[in-house]
Amino acid sequence: MKELTKSGPRLAKRRFGMKEDEAVIQNQIRVLSVDELPLMREGIATVINATPDMQVVAHASSAHEAIRRYREHMPDVTVMDLRLPDMSGIDAMIAIRKEFPKACIVVSAGIRSRCARLHAQKYPTE
Repeated sequence: MKELTKSGPRLAKRRFGMKEDEAVIQNQIRVLSVDELPLMREGIATVINATPDMQVVAHASSAHEAIRRYREHMPDVTVMDLRLPDMSGIDAMIAIRKEFPKACIVVSAGIRSRCARLHAQKYPTE
């Protein structure tokens, strides 16, 4: 159905009897935001949700929560901080990619995490 709605929400509305808002959501990139700091999660959500073709579908404040939320929501993209309270974002990324090899994870890290970012690059996508 996703392929049939590429022509836009109005066509989907006519073909499938959807509300226009429902058709728009089907074409959006679904994002999971993972950061221990609420301010960062909210900031990321504000920027992403302001983009018409993207939507934050879930937030997580720890690695274990991120893994659960990923299973629950199956996002198109995960924005993951490397510093999380229960385990590193790298370990969470490895756990998610082990179960979902095609998972797309974008690393979000500050200057203090430069070494961690370099370490994360050892785990490229397919």
